[in-house]
Amino acid sequence: MTATDTTVPRNVPTLAGRRIVIPGGTGGVGEGAVRAWLQAGAEVIVPTRNAARGAELRRMLGQDGGRKSLHIMEIEYGTFGAAERLAAAVREEYGEVTDVVASVGGWWSGDGIWAVTESEWQRFFLELVTTHVALLRAFVPGLPTGGTYSLVLGGSAFTPVPGSAIISMEQAALRMMRTVVAAEAEGRVGVHGLLLGPVATRHRPYVDADMITADEVGRVTVGYAAAANASSEAVLRTHADVARELERVGYPPHLIADASSEPVRPAVPPARAEAAWPPLPAELEALTLSASDALYPSVRSSYMRQGAPRAVIRPQNDEDAAAALAYAAQVRREVGDDVPLSVRSGGHGIAGTSTNDAGIIIDLGRLNAVDLRDPGSGLLRVQGGARWGDVAQVLTPHDLALTTGNFGDTGVGGLATAGGHGYFARSQGMTLDYVRRVKLLTADGNVRWVDAEHEPELFWAVRGGGTQVGIALEFEFEVPRLHSNGGRANIIHQEIQYVVADLSDFVEAWGQWMREAPREAVSFLMLQRGRAGEFVVAGRTVWAGDDIGAATPTLLAARELGAVVHESVQALSYPQIIPTPHSQHTGQQRIQMRNALVDTVNRAAGEALESALMHPVTAIGELRALGGAVSDVPREATAWAAREQEALLGIWANPAPLGVIDTAFSGLQGIATGMYGAYSSDTRAAAARLAWPGSTGERLRAAAVRADPEHLFDRGLTVREA
Repeated sequence: MTATDTTVPRNVPTLAGRRIVIPGGTGGVGEGAVRAWLQAGAEVIVPTRNAARGAELRRMLGQDGGRKSLHIMEIEYGTFGAAERLAAAVREEYGEVTDVVASVGGWWSGDGIWAVTESEWQRFFLELVTTHVALLRAFVPGLPTGGTYSLVLGGSAFTPVPGSAIISMEQAALRMMRTVVAAEAEGRVGVHGLLLGPVATRHRPYVDADMITADEVGRVTVGYAAAANASSEAVLRTHADVARELERVGYPPHLIADASSEPVRPAVPPARAEAAWPPLPAELEALTLSASDALYPSVRSSYMRQGAPRAVIRPQNDEDAAAALAYAAQVRREVGDDVPLSVRSGGHGIAGTSTNDAGIIIDLGRLNAVDLRDPGSGLLRVQGGARWGDVAQVLTPHDLALTTGNFGDTGVGGLATAGGHGYFARSQGMTLDYVRRVKLLTADGNVRWVDAEHEPELFWAVRGGGTQVGIALEFEFEVPRLHSNGGRANIIHQEIQYVVADLSDFVEAWGQWMREAPREAVSFLMLQRGRAGEFVVAGRTVWAGDDIGAATPTLLAARELGAVVHESVQALSYPQIIPTPHSQHTGQQRIQMRNALVDTVNRAAGEALESALMHPVTAIGELRALGGAVSDVPREATAWAAREQEALLGIWANPAPLGVIDTAFSGLQGIATGMYGAYSSDTRAAAARLAWPGSTGERLRAAAVRADPEHLFDRGLTVREA
């Protein structure tokens, strides 16, 4: 894409001839709106009170910041008179305005509303509301028929936020203002309200994988203008919410994706030239969805990939699962080995292989029972299709907690068979270290429990080998107790954000800090490029338990790692830090992920991570602590071989050809001594050799060949391809 007025990415709606004003466009969310409208070919005017922030916006927009169609105006607009002067100045210099996106906001937190001072009330309620009313008065009457006015608000407009009463009240007032103006506009202008959950911006990196981005917010406002739909209000908390809203207005997300994204996959599987499929067994008919079924759109895709399977079979018991697998094997024999077979637990797998095109999915989502059999010993039986967030809700009242990744929508079966690196890794180890038995469905249709005494080689392989030896239908775990003072799986949670000039020094210091920290502490970092060669680092420290006295030295030491711009420390229950939105999967996450497990977090690791972050394709870097209890388990005890490494370093890359991502990741690849296979988009043979190195790979390959001689389970990362 070149920095001209006429270049528009492939499949982006063309808004050439539109002229939009975006107050608040220099902010994190506003930046996404500016980028989206520029890429759609519109002329964009961004008023700002601060010329430096306008210059920063141009830098952050990259090549889009050089477009002639972007105008930065240094001008006030916070009062009725100032907003009228802005509108007049825009008309005089650029012409009539067709659209407005008002992304003006602020945040306040404190004690109860009874403690609010008059100056706080003036600044955070009256001034913000006045600014929005002033902008609306100045622009809406002059917008043409078919124009749009989009008001960007937060979820506090309808969800009370204790300690932030002023903002909740201000947002609720603006929400009602939009509703009234929409009625008064009588359809001439589309007056839209976007009620947002947490948004990933340059100021606030991702907290969890389903957080929407500023660019997605911008795309929705573009969709409103392109579709010229009636006034509306949308709650946008997850990628699925964004996808549904764009579908509603007639601009599904794939139509406004970046030009480097993969093309959308068809809703109906492509026709195959091979032999006709055998008829579906009668016992599976009521359990199977195909493209003609109303529920098919809700099951066709995974979190990471859009799919168009021919059949999605949703077993309700072990016998159904065995019948589904038998049918898949029959199809393979009669039609061909290239008919893909996917097994889905939660559908959140990073490689996206829990969906496919023109094949079969065995979806375990209905096998989701969670049974805490003995709270005293922590004996837990749970089916493979359950979600970890739901498991945590059952365990929490008994002060039980199991390290289970950092996102509650992740499926039990996928995580527990692949590894399970979470917030208690250093104090507990991996999720699979607490598996005591697995009910396994193997390729021959056999269902049986395996453990250390009954078919121990299968038990070894299923803990770390994923689905390579079969489908895990059910697990028994021995869940540890946290021994928290609150008695409800309480933890200490520190959110801390840094601005870092020397990333190599910072990473080396972080490694030394984690090395010296008690095992109760674990740290996860998300890193992004900032301005002027700096990096923004969002850290999350979790202390297993709520002994604040014991945790304090470690939390204080975290402050010494770099320049802190934000910090909060809270005592929370474990489910509060693993969001579980139960989002529908639509292939909404388009990033590509890579990771490297490294023996030592040192300056060289920091240099490699910095090199990856500086590559244009890299959106986010990641650093997660290992060690502690993970390293207590002998390497040969499970098929998870990474017992000696100190940390996981990774990148989230924007959609791009493999070679481009390989180049961005090359520095980290060069220092990797292992890889977490389930946390990577790379399913090539070299990645498998790194995930299951040496004798672990040889042993797993032998187990897989014995259990699955026809290689029925061939999707995703598999040691047999290495």
